[in-house]
Amino acid sequence: MSLAKCSLAGNLGAEIDLSECAGIEHVEDDIALFSESNGRFVVTVAASDEDAFQERFADLECGRVGSVTEQTRLLIRRGDANLIDESLEAMRQRFKEGLRDA
Repeated sequence: MSLAKCSLAGNLGAEIDLSECAGIEHVEDDIALFSESNGRFVVTVAASDEDAFQERFADLECGRVGSVTEQTRLLIRRGDANLIDESLEAMRQRFKEGLRDA
């Protein structure tokens, strides 16, 4: 959800690979995508600041899982499997509609 909100706010896409996330190797895809457990968060860093960011947090378990793109799509995969591949416009429309029959 955080990645979708970031993409929508900036109107920029992203390509993400969850297989790069430490500690979720044995977690089901839906939990890897939507779990909000303590200690995990998303940070976006300008490419020019990537080295400084990694150096500052070198003692913590964190890593790069993807990059921002100028394409207006959010692609989230886990290795070779695409989990989400959606246009920002379709996501924006679904966000505005809300839950219809929940």
